[in-house]
Amino acid sequence: MDKRSPTWTFFKICEDNSKVMCKLCSTVISRGSASAKTYTTTALNNHLPYKQPQEFKEVVNSRTTGAASKCSAANVQQSQPTLAEVVAKRKSVQAWSVHFAIVMMIAVDIQA
Repeated sequence: MDKRSPTWTFFKICEDNSKVMCKLCSTVISRGSASAKTYTTTALNNHLPYKQPQEFKEVVNSRTTGAASKCSAANVQQSQPTLAEVVAKRKSVQAWSVHFAIVMMIAVDIQA
């Protein structure tokens, strides 16, 4: 099972898969409903700030640093290339002229 939430470092799944146990205080918490498709980490995330505030700060910090790294990775490509840049990268002028003719045909047909 892929546990992507940093919250899972403080919980382990019980024998009854619909429940988890806090590793710090041994509290048993429901994961949602009896169906595996509807399990959530909401109850786990609600448990941490009230019962384990220090650990909750760690989870929040790991989420914000993870989001910051995703944002910086997303900013690598800062803008969409212009049509001129795309055309300049094309290797075949013949392929470009065929594509342009198709685009023009579609554009003219939509206007009619």
